[in-house]
Amino acid sequence: MSSPIEQMVAYIVRTAEKEREPRLIAEALESELKGSGLSPRDLALTFSTLETALSHYLGSYERATGLVACSFCHKTQGAVALIIQGPTAAICDECVTIAVDMVKEKQAEPKQGTLGRLTEWFRGRT
Repeated sequence: MSSPIEQMVAYIVRTAEKEREPRLIAEALESELKGSGLSPRDLALTFSTLETALSHYLGSYERATGLVACSFCHKTQGAVALIIQGPTAAICDECVTIAVDMVKEKQAEPKQGTLGRLTEWFRGRT
């Protein structure tokens, strides 16, 4: 008989294999986790186990292929112009561009606080 942690890991893997849309995976996992009865310690061990296995898999993939993959889009060095690699993650130039655009969009949004409303009011008066 497998432990509750092994059962949860197996459930997560089955869910990820069956459903490809991240939102639906998250919903299924949230429901399963709420009803699992696992202690916070066991939940932490479950995700630590998954994280360790994934790190080993990705590390062995990099060693086997000699390629570094973007941690966000999973494109390899040959598929993009540049990959910036850190000690535990890597990001490609395409994902950096997307991130920069997202930051610019967020910065362009009007501020919701008092100062933002005053700024908008003053802009409308000039």
